Amino acid sequence: MKDKRCLNIAVDCFPLSDEKYTGIPLVVLNILTEIQKIDKINNYYLLFKSKNKAFHVTNNKWHVIEKFKIRILINNFFYEKIQKSTGSKSLIRVFKILKILIDLVFFSIYQLFLPFWLIYKNIDIYIATSSDYLIPCFFRRPKTILFVYDLVWKLFPETMEWQNRIKMMIFAKKNIKNAYHLVSISESTKHDLITTLKIFKPVTTIHLAANEKNYYRASKKKIEEVKMKYNIKGKYILSVCTIEPRKNLISLLKAFSVLKMKGYSLVLTGKVGWQQAIFYKSISELNINDKIIITGYIPDVDLAPLYSGAEVFVYPSIYEGFGLPVLEAMQSGCPVITSCFSALPEVAGDAAITIDTRDFMKLANAIEKVLKNDRLRKKMRRLGMQRAKQFSWRKTAESLLNVIRSF
Repeated sequence: MKDKRCLNIAVDCFPLSDEKYTGIPLVVLNILTEIQKIDKINNYYLLFKSKNKAFHVTNNKWHVIEKFKIRILINNFFYEKIQKSTGSKSLIRVFKILKILIDLVFFSIYQLFLPFWLIYKNIDIYIATSSDYLIPCFFRRPKTILFVYDLVWKLFPETMEWQNRIKMMIFAKKNIKNAYHLVSISESTKHDLITTLKIFKPVTTIHLAANEKNYYRASKKKIEEVKMKYNIKGKYILSVCTIEPRKNLISLLKAFSVLKMKGYSLVLTGKVGWQQAIFYKSISELNINDKIIITGYIPDVDLAPLYSGAEVFVYPSIYEGFGLPVLEAMQSGCPVITSCFSALPEVAGDAAITIDTRDFMKLANAIEKVLKNDRLRKKMRRLGMQRAKQFSWRKTAESLLNVIRSF
């Protein structure tokens, strides 16, 4: 700090309630891990809505607050566990409604309780890691740092489920207005904030990174073990993302179906989002069922070998605030083809092929270009690994600390 005084900093850790750490939860976990290593001055209060299973505290200036875990226990009882034990659709519908009501009650309690808790603890800075809740705006203290990951709710609302779209249109817009300082995860997102929402407050770009322990050039032995685990035979093309409209996977399916080079599988890894029925219907209509391998969500320990073993990684998303899988693939030594939209060229630099992936023939041509050229693949692997070294979670954490020190 400018005067080296100790600040009380509260961090919204609610995204870490999801035990599958992808996307925002992964970002929060990595940033906190690095900040704990380098900030020996300030006090941190980590707010969890359930029991903390994600973050290991090793600093006596760091405090875990598990005020809201009762809500998770109730939800598990009323919905998740009961859904697994009954085939009755009517009962499931009832429990879904109960879950929504419990969420609303919890939301109301949290929104009322948080501002007073922040004052009681004499919090100087509140870091909002997402817009799942409205940030406190009733008092001058604390000053709020808000992470803005993208503006998909504004620029591509049709690619979101209506519930999430409405929530983000209200919460994100309100939070952006009330925050003291905004953190964007790319220059692209910062540009969107300034030009689309006409923001005239401090916005700092802080790039993300791929964890060095999780993403690396895996050995042939490890690659074969992971391929066997997920029943992948022979050479394959890989894409890692949630199955949802914004990821533009239909274009990838069409591109794959017209490839002249045969003998490859298309491996799709990630959680199932919404409108998956259209996705599965496309696979059948294109008559490529026997060539598609869908693994679902897989643990981090298997991702590096999966990336490393692929002939090429394709990320055809039409909009990303950053695009972490691109960086993960490059760090794992896999050639990358991605979209020329939003933040993806900013992340990929000159180490990947960037094209308009909405045109499936252009995408197919790019894939074939990489598949049939061994020298090009080797060059892309080398450039990708060099590019990935320019990003690190330590740099991300130091940049966030610089924002804190600027207050």
